[in-house]
Amino acid sequence: MRRPLAVAVLTVCFVVLAIQLDRPEARCLLFAGFESTTDFGRGDQLDASQPETPSPTVTVLVAACEIPAGQPLGPDNCILTERQTTDLPDGVLTSPSQIEGRFAESRLFPGDVVTTSKLRTAIGVFIPKGMRVRTVAVTLTNAQQGRIRPGDVIDLAVTYETRSPEGGLTERTKTFAQNVEVFATDTRPPHEGDGTETTETLNLTLLVTPTRANLMKLAERLGEICMTRHRKGDES
Repeated sequence: MRRPLAVAVLTVCFVVLAIQLDRPEARCLLFAGFESTTDFGRGDQLDASQPETPSPTVTVLVAACEIPAGQPLGPDNCILTERQTTDLPDGVLTSPSQIEGRFAESRLFPGDVVTTSKLRTAIGVFIPKGMRVRTVAVTLTNAQQGRIRPGDVIDLAVTYETRSPEGGLTERTKTFAQNVEVFATDTRPPHEGDGTETTETLNLTLLVTPTRANLMKLAERLGEICMTRHRKGDES
């Protein structure tokens, strides 16, 4: 506000001096000064009316949490967010469909932009020599669903029906594999219920020996597979 006021005051002064002076060349100099002063004021107004143009943005996929190498990518660990185009690397992904069936090539940290160079389609490179990867449907409670992560160690048991000596049917549960490492988990989010404990069948991909892979196949035929989780290296 101060600068327009100064311009107005100077304008009045120039007009008064021009009227009082009789010499034409003096009037020319005064009016030249007047023009330069008003141009200066107009320049300030033009600068103020032109705000800085923000950098364009684009919607990209980023890691929502820490993702270990080899873990499948999906809506539970990747989200869409806006990023400025000037800050983006090459090969960014802009749709969740682009990570379907893809796995992390290396560890991703929260906020990392997901790019094609950080993904793998095949997971065989992460399987240790002599091991197998087998996916099995496991019954989990709603309390367990959100806690199972790749690298966890679990025991597998099968619940099945057998005939008692009295001739009736009875239900039994038998553990058939211990210290099984979780290789990958179902990408579906945990079930949100009313707070009561419920069960749901989800797919767990497990890292097992060939013998255990065959046992898992037999257990699936026999009955319903469930799991318990414990500390890694705990043989009890």
